[in-house]
Amino acid sequence: MSGTRLKLFSSTRIGPLQLSHRVVHAPMTRLRADTDDSPSAMMVEYYRQRASQGGLLIAESAHPSYDSRGYLGAPGI
Repeated sequence: MSGTRLKLFSSTRIGPLQLSHRVVHAPMTRLRADTDDSPSAMMVEYYRQRASQGGLLIAESAHPSYDSRGYLGAPGI
């Protein structure tokens, strides 16, 4: 790709994923899970607002067990 300029809004492939653009939303820990550690409606809305057609959005981590969580408010499985 020597001499080729990559454009932020041009399509690209990452493994099996074909993306319409190169804007990627990094994982964020919002600490807004419900009291039972399930994702809250606020979290759904947060990611819905940031989703885009053909884009890549990496959601926050989810702890696999109650004892493995790092923070109160983090979602679990």
